[in-house]
Amino acid sequence: MLTAAYDDGADTTAEFNKNVLSALNRRLGAGLNPPAFDHVALREADNKWIEMRPFLPAAQAGTAVFVMRS
Repeated sequence: MLTAAYDDGADTTAEFNKNVLSALNRRLGAGLNPPAFDHVALREADNKWIEMRPFLPAAQAGTAVFVMRS
């Protein structure tokens, strides 16, 4: 149930992540294509957290991908 909050049917979190990619384009000239990314939300039970991230399918190979860690 907790995973569903981050992978909702209205795509709220997915749109948030794509907005982050758009901000990287505007501010850093990243050259990313936000619509090409899928949204992934995973429950990491051992560590008791939810991971959510934009995921670039293999069909988009050659596109720059940034990894952000807090």
